[in-house]
Amino acid sequence: MPRGRLLSHIRRRVQLLRVRRFVLLGSLAVGAWALVGGQYRIVRYQLLKHKEAELVAATRSLTAQTFDLEYEIWQLQKDTLYIEKVARERLGFARPNERVYKITPY
Repeated sequence: MPRGRLLSHIRRRVQLLRVRRFVLLGSLAVGAWALVGGQYRIVRYQLLKHKEAELVAATRSLTAQTFDLEYEIWQLQKDTLYIEKVARERLGFARPNERVYKITPY
């Protein structure tokens, strides 16, 4: 192969390699953008997973609180000893001929 054609062939080959490298790097850049900054980005996904975990914990807490309040309502409707306890502690009631001592902290 004459030297001129060989140099021309090498130049075309180098140019083709540059184009391939440019396409590859461009594809990698677009892929990285899709993961980090696209519509379904990883950061957004992680934030949503964290928010979901917080909401599940809040739901469990509120469910337990609801159960406790329903039980207290039941006690206030049915349990006479609990009603007496609440009346004494929260309202300061006492039975006739009973002395109530109120102790206050310093």
